[in-house]
Amino acid sequence: MRLAIIITILLAATNAAVAAPSGCPPQPGNPLTQVSVYDGPFEDNVVLVPDSNKKNSAIWYVSGIYDEKRIVNVECQYKNGKVEKLSLPNRVKTCEFVSGNKDGARFTCT
Repeated sequence: MRLAIIITILLAATNAAVAAPSGCPPQPGNPLTQVSVYDGPFEDNVVLVPDSNKKNSAIWYVSGIYDEKRIVNVECQYKNGKVEKLSLPNRVKTCEFVSGNKDGARFTCT
């Protein structure tokens, strides 16, 4: 019985790790400055405008992209000019960019 409980807990933890929010990785000393959210492959150049855009935040509602059998791709741009490109093959519903933090901006998708 205990073994079954332990296995269940481990499986739940593994699934939670796989379903963890995605976003631009932090780079110490090199803050995130800007993001571009793409509907589908980068080369298609379909850059999305945020669905909600306020002074220090922007939100994209992206679950419909997955309904159309495409994926969300993100381009993370940092202060030193470095660019990281991410593909998010696992469904996410929203992506949020928040600026004005003392450590620079943050971008996460859940």
